[in-house]
Amino acid sequence: MVLSSPHFVKLNFDASLSRSERSACLGLVIRDEEGFILGAQCLSLNRVPSSFATEVLAAKNGIILSIELGFRKVVIEGDSLTVINKLKSKEVDFSEIGAITEDSRKLLRNLESYWLSFTRRGGNKVAHELAREQLNIAADQTWVEEAPERIEALAAEDRRCSDPP
Repeated sequence: MVLSSPHFVKLNFDASLSRSERSACLGLVIRDEEGFILGAQCLSLNRVPSSFATEVLAAKNGIILSIELGFRKVVIEGDSLTVINKLKSKEVDFSEIGAITEDSRKLLRNLESYWLSFTRRGGNKVAHELAREQLNIAADQTWVEEAPERIEALAAEDRRCSDPP
C-alpha cells in the first residue's frame, strides 16, 4: 500500500541498545500533521558496534520507510544531535558512521522536501518506547496506519499534550 499526502509528515526515529547482547532495536514512527500514526516499524539488529551507529541506522531506515510509504515531504526528528548535524552537513563524514551517513544523505534526495530536526527525549518518546518495548522481540515488524496498542496510546497522549488549551 502506498500512502501519499501533499503535506508534511513527521518521522521520529530512535534506537534501543542491549549492550550485554550486542543487539539493538530501531523504532520508527511516522505521523501526520495532527499526530496520528501513518506507519511504524521496528527493526532488530545483531552485533551492533555502538549506540552511535544504531542511531544513524535508525535515521536511514526511517528515511527508507518514508519513501516506501510514498511520503515526499518529511520532517525527520531524532534525539541524537550528532546524527542530525551529520545529516545536515555537506562535509564528507570520516567517522565510524560515515558510510551510513552518506547513504542516508543520498536517500534524502528521493524526497521532494525535508527538514532535519533535533528533539530532546521527551519529544521522541513514541519512537523511543517502540524501540525499547520491541528490543526483546526477534522479528522485524511494520505497521501501516497503526502501531502496537501501547504506542498508539503514547501517540494519543502526545497529541493531547500538544493541543492548544
